[in-house]
Amino acid sequence: MPNLRFAVIGGDLRQVYLANYLFTKGHTVIVYGLQHAQLLKGCIQAVNVQQLIAPNTHVILPLPVTKDGANLFITQSEQTFPIDQLKELITTSNPIYCGVMPKELAAFCEYRHIPYYDLMADSAVAIRNGIATAEGAIAHAVFESSSTLHKSNALVVGYGRCGKVLAHKLAGLDANVSIAARKACDLALADSYGYKAIHMNRLKRNIGRFSFIFNTVPAPVLTSDLLSRLQPNTVIIDIASVPGGTDFNYAKKHNISAKLCLGIPGKTAPKTSGEILAEAILSHSFS
Repeated sequence: MPNLRFAVIGGDLRQVYLANYLFTKGHTVIVYGLQHAQLLKGCIQAVNVQQLIAPNTHVILPLPVTKDGANLFITQSEQTFPIDQLKELITTSNPIYCGVMPKELAAFCEYRHIPYYDLMADSAVAIRNGIATAEGAIAHAVFESSSTLHKSNALVVGYGRCGKVLAHKLAGLDANVSIAARKACDLALADSYGYKAIHMNRLKRNIGRFSFIFNTVPAPVLTSDLLSRLQPNTVIIDIASVPGGTDFNYAKKHNISAKLCLGIPGKTAPKTSGEILAEAILSHSFS
């Protein structure tokens, strides 16, 4: 495997472990916006952005790329990096690796024929990150509740990648797992694994028996009508993308424990998540 030059920019703690992993695999790693005690000394701190993005450098942007629409997302340093400045530096010799890339930046890369790779669109990354997401969601649920998951009635809304892994982990903790979904194939698969399958149209008559509810659907599924039927002390953990699938305003007004948990892998398992991303980058770089 030849030595590659990677520029790792900003982000959260995942980027630190991503940089470390690439360095331990024998690659040159230069970083910007990453100043953390866990960062290996072999990773080079860029003096300026011109040193950072040189020809034939693979550029790894933060996940997400930006939160304010103007600057790259940086949490581990006070350094800043405007997206407009990035556009001035990257060329066709700078493959981009990212997640949740802004449409404007994606359009710029396509116009300039700069290759880019969305890590969050990689099925293997999504499946492996689903493990960290499921474990983190369960950790949040345990922290928020005064009861154990063991022998509890737990509902997973949605049976996609995250829903499948989450249901499996909950069952491993001896929870009584039910799945709420719309597709007949999802309900049949859930039933085949021994879970109680509930069509979304029938959730209203069943929702009152659950102590834990985990939502994975990025649509308004846990409406005020459903929330009004919950038993006291039910805990809702919503891991869907913003704004989630829960009526949080109603939940707050009625003292329902409902929490939107975003970016769980980067918060609860940054080392594992960072290494998953690094492996995907290397796999794509040498494919």
